Amino acid sequence: MNVPPSLRVHSFRWFAGVQFVSQCGWWAEYFGKNMLVYRNEGLLGLFVVVIMTTFARAATALWGGRLVDRFSRWSVVVWTQRLLMGEALVLCLLQGIGLLSIWVLWGMAAFASLVGGVNASAVGAVVRDLLDERVYANGLWVNSFVFNIAGALGSLLGGVFSNPQWVMWLFAFNAVSYLPMLNFLSRMKAKRSEQVAKVERVDKAPLSPALRYIRGHREVRWALYFSIVSTVCCTNGNLMQPLIADKLLGGPQAYALLLGANCAGPVLFTLLQMRGKKNATLGRLFISTALYGGLGVLYGASSWIPLSMVALAGACGGNCVTQVMTTALVMSGKDRALDGRIQGIMQAISIGGGALSSMLASGGVVLYGVRFVAVGAPLLLLCIAIVLWVIYLRSSRKL
Repeated sequence: MNVPPSLRVHSFRWFAGVQFVSQCGWWAEYFGKNMLVYRNEGLLGLFVVVIMTTFARAATALWGGRLVDRFSRWSVVVWTQRLLMGEALVLCLLQGIGLLSIWVLWGMAAFASLVGGVNASAVGAVVRDLLDERVYANGLWVNSFVFNIAGALGSLLGGVFSNPQWVMWLFAFNAVSYLPMLNFLSRMKAKRSEQVAKVERVDKAPLSPALRYIRGHREVRWALYFSIVSTVCCTNGNLMQPLIADKLLGGPQAYALLLGANCAGPVLFTLLQMRGKKNATLGRLFISTALYGGLGVLYGASSWIPLSMVALAGACGGNCVTQVMTTALVMSGKDRALDGRIQGIMQAISIGGGALSSMLASGGVVLYGVRFVAVGAPLLLLCIAIVLWVIYLRSSRKL
């Protein structure tokens, strides 16, 4: 049986399983909250909550990376998981007694995003801690597969139970979904403290060593360039996806279908990648970025839902490959003491780029309309990716 090599590591296999459960709960609550806002406040309310939560998550991701390198990454993850479980319990209670207003929902969404930014950086460092260098890249593919398939299932649950009469159970499910992860983390935290030599901690964990590492490694820099471009020139963000569904494809039902395609593409692509043995290279990174841009143009131009879903699935699969390969190129073979800060920088780029993308897209939609942005942004991505690749090849010949 062709088992991915990272899943032969007992602790990582357990981690992947419990993460699947917690991610299902997170996605179910996320989709449920977005649908509540969408139904009560319309697209403007959804835009406000998306921008607010995305910037909050990006800001704390960078700070969270410093926390991970300053303290125990296992302790940081345990505390963020506890806080996220508490947030879900509060939402469940308030909805149950009828006190969950839209303002409270926005506030709790912002709180969850602040904690989630720290959690994202810490979880990335934990994955690095569980796997050695030989299987780390494969572990990234497995982790991405788990995240996306949990996203597909969680979004489905969120769509089914996002009705106000049922949404309380979404919040309850999310709260309970953190229990397996907390149990795993508490046991592993004790074992790691006994079995694994501690990574050297820095009192203040400044970002400057991590930035020097990035500047000093050419392939790392170029990988981040492609990642930044694919993140900023994005028509599949939390703002554009509901806009395309509402204005071009027919409304809330189309939004649910697009969310399904959004998860299905990365699931398929990561399933293929995690069973293969090809290493991450800048050439493959360019191909996946170009695929994202090309299929993104088709997605934005289509007015037929099946074609839009297929194009979106392929585009999202290409983007997923870009982001995972970037992580593999940036994180492999570096000083372990920089794990958290490097993860924080990458999370800030990814999440902050998404927020910037939504803001630029909103301005473009106001000035030129949804179709213009839906087609123009991925076309711009495709052109920039080609230009970057040409510059990289020319600079390589001079070395």
